[in-house]
Amino acid sequence: LQPPSAALHRCRLFVAAYNRTYGDLMVGEYNATTDEVAWQFVDGVPLGAPVVGGPSGPRGGVEEPGPDVGGYLDMAVSPQGVLHIVYSDKVSLSLKYMRVDGTNLTRMTLDAQRETGVYPSIALDPSTGAPRVVYLTRRDESGGMPMAYLKMAAAHDATPGSAADFVFHTLAEEDLTRVNCEGGCPTGQACQERMEPLLDVCVDEAASCSPSCSATGGEFCSASGCRPMVAGSNTRRIPEGPGIWSATTVRTDGKPVTVVYNTFTSSLVAYTTQSGDPVDSPTARFDERVLAGAVDDAGSWPGIAVDPSGVVHVVYVHATTKALTHVQLAGNLSVTSTDVVDDASRDNGMFSDVHHLAEPAIVLRSDGVAVIAYQDSTTGELWMAVESGNGMYTRTVLAGGLTGTAYDGFYGFSTDMVAQGPGAPVISTFRYNVDLMQTSNLVFFHAP
Repeated sequence: LQPPSAALHRCRLFVAAYNRTYGDLMVGEYNATTDEVAWQFVDGVPLGAPVVGGPSGPRGGVEEPGPDVGGYLDMAVSPQGVLHIVYSDKVSLSLKYMRVDGTNLTRMTLDAQRETGVYPSIALDPSTGAPRVVYLTRRDESGGMPMAYLKMAAAHDATPGSAADFVFHTLAEEDLTRVNCEGGCPTGQACQERMEPLLDVCVDEAASCSPSCSATGGEFCSASGCRPMVAGSNTRRIPEGPGIWSATTVRTDGKPVTVVYNTFTSSLVAYTTQSGDPVDSPTARFDERVLAGAVDDAGSWPGIAVDPSGVVHVVYVHATTKALTHVQLAGNLSVTSTDVVDDASRDNGMFSDVHHLAEPAIVLRSDGVAVIAYQDSTTGELWMAVESGNGMYTRTVLAGGLTGTAYDGFYGFSTDMVAQGPGAPVISTFRYNVDLMQTSNLVFFHAP
């Protein structure tokens, strides 16, 4: 399973996840009493395929593979308990939208532009319930050169029936030929992968290598031997573009706010509609503001939340300083406060180590207190920070790392979190156990 997205409706906790075994999209409801999720496969199971297993088993007993869907996904839930899910289709390279209302499913292709739907995020207008979707089209060559676009799709109402019921906006764009190899390599050359995408380079291919190179392992033969190859089409580990890891919310006045990490400028950027412009209007204008980075590298894995007064809270990792940072934004996206939640330093008894932090999620309790869950990827621990006032936070290790002398697994992947009224938030995360054949499982925590 990966990655999960959680949403809460009253006392019911829903989860959407990608099943890597079958390449399917699943939704489920978590039962806190049994600590189990009742899963339903909602896309990826081929229609009309023979049932060869028990009907009560996975996929209703269907074993035949179907389309690979759900690798990138996000979910929101309405006050009526209707689930709105956006997710990628790896076969058609498109973005899909699904609405789950009880047993009724509405499913459509939202954007079929080539290689689109990367890192989608979705939020609902609190007044109308209409979905707002932000995503990256990571490669579009329709204009004659490879381009990347950050887009927003805004539905007119809460029950869109097709892509025609959405208005599409381009928030930002970047020319991918600025990235080495993205314009394609000349005939007789292949793109050699380096540590950083901007360092990738086209290299002359050779007729043969000894021993021979592994094409299935992503290698090609050069004059200096076998080299790791970037296949092109922006398929590297993290796509290059004007906005990845998008996080979206909608204020009570209907204004959407999106934060993304721009890989070209190494900065955290926020977008919102200009005053008086309905987001579902084709003429809506957007304001853009750089919140952090540009000079240094800041803005990785942003998370977002909004309080009833319209103040937007954003958390992110500052890649240069390694610190987990929490900022608050006014209506015009100006930063009104900046707090360091975790400076990433850990006392090892002799001096301080600097760890790598990742994948934060933030919610606001009903009393306005910010709660942040995140990963210490150096130790494989899931941490939680609770705002205690005056820019201070109480930090707790929830799971992971070494428990006594036993390895407890690696926690904190694809972490998500939902508030539950006056109660403590619920955190969903993935745990990997490299000692057990790299198995993984979805884990829930009720934050103390």
